[in-house]
Amino acid sequence: MQLELTDKEVDVLKIILKEEIMNLRAEIRKAALGDYKKELKEKKEILKAILKKLGEEI
Repeated sequence: MQLELTDKEVDVLKIILKEEIMNLRAEIRKAALGDYKKELKEKKEILKAILKKLGEEI
């Protein structure tokens, strides 16, 4: 799949991804259940990979 975005759309997407990654970090720290925690970590890594493809890292 290929997705074309404007510069403004990319900027907004980067902001949203960074915010969600930060939220996930806090949620992972609070998570007690192993499977749930694992799912959150996987989701965080996927979001970080997308952010990296957009030319930015956290």
